[in-house]
Amino acid sequence: MSDYKIEFVKIPWTAGAPGIRFKELIIDNKKLRLVEFSDDLDEKDWCTKGHCGIALDGSADVVFANGKKITLCKDDIINIPQGNDNKHKTIISRGQKVIILFFEVMC
Repeated sequence: MSDYKIEFVKIPWTAGAPGIRFKELIIDNKKLRLVEFSDDLDEKDWCTKGHCGIALDGSADVVFANGKKITLCKDDIINIPQGNDNKHKTIISRGQKVIILFFEVMC
């Protein structure tokens, strides 16, 4: 039986690291993650994972180890390939947050 409609509002938030909470849904080999980053976020290490998603609310800066920086705002789509060439961290300004819906394919 297929669930044609998913009520994300009914999925509870899970606390991640400080400054991160998320909701997650896995169907077949697809994962949807609704992630909220708040200003408590302090990433110590560079992330080398790939990400594809859309910002639903708020804004954040994403800084890359190569010196590039982007500002992600509501309705922007982010597409970061995985790997060391794209190492990145998310920076949230004081009093701000961003909510991003990530789309992932699981192997």
